[in-house]
Amino acid sequence: MKKLTVLFCMLLLVDSITAKKQQVANEEIHLEVKYTDPSLEHESLKSAPIKIPKVILNGHTLIFGESIDGCTVSIFDTNDTPVFIKTISNGTISFNLPKHISGKHIIHITKGRFCFSGSIYL
Repeated sequence: MKKLTVLFCMLLLVDSITAKKQQVANEEIHLEVKYTDPSLEHESLKSAPIKIPKVILNGHTLIFGESIDGCTVSIFDTNDTPVFIKTISNGTISFNLPKHISGKHIIHITKGRFCFSGSIYL
């Protein structure tokens, strides 16, 4: 009976580890909005609220909820050193980051006077 209980506990542990890996496999990146030029922060806006893009990280693939034409995606290491910069072409909704980038990084998606920033772990 003890062997059966141990086996059952091991199966539960393996199942929970697999579930956690699947959760991380399609992780939505939490983005914050910043101004590219802080002096513009106090200007009044006469337009709709800022729409934060939906970005999902699946391994080394960035998937966007909609096309973000003309945006620049920058990846920085923890020392604020840029390790990857790419301008998104029209119609792009996903692309792969280089496989040599790993660990904790900061992502910036810059569009016009706004920068959407968040943390990612590759």
